[in-house]
Amino acid sequence: MGCDIHVHVEVKHETLGWLHYNHPRVERSYALFYAMAGVRPSDDWKHDVIAQPRGLPDDANVTTRLDYEKWDGDAHTASWLERDDIKKLEKWLNEWTAKHDVRDRWCPLESRFGYLFGNSLAFNRDESYPSWMTDVRLVFWFDN
Repeated sequence: MGCDIHVHVEVKHETLGWLHYNHPRVERSYALFYAMAGVRPSDDWKHDVIAQPRGLPDDANVTTRLDYEKWDGDAHTASWLERDDIKKLEKWLNEWTAKHDVRDRWCPLESRFGYLFGNSLAFNRDESYPSWMTDVRLVFWFDN
C-alpha cells in the first residue's frame, strides 16, 4: 500500500496567529517523505532527516486541524517544518535534484509546495511579503 502526504501551508499574522494559506497537492516521493520526517526509510538514500516528527502543532489553524481530524486515525506521523527547516528542505531539494537529474519534477521548492504571496516559500524578508506576516510553516501528515 502506498503512502501519501497531506500538506498545509500556514502563515503567521502578527496579531491573529496562524492563518491557513494553502493546501498544495504534493506528489508521492518517498525520498522527500524521508527527508521531511523520516517516513519510508530506504537503503537507497543516506540523507539526514530535516526534523523528527513533532505531532500536529497545538496552535494549528482550524482549517488544517479539521482536515487532519477527518482522517479519523488513518493519519500518521504528523509534524511541521518551520522557516529554518523549510530553508533546509529547499537546500536538500536542490542537491537531490542535481544529483538525480530530476529537475522537471522537483526543483525549485515552489514547484512542490507553491509560492508564498508570489515569493519563495522559504520566506526571506528581502522579498515583498505582506507587512503583517511574521512567519511561515508547513504542517503535514501521512496516510497509507
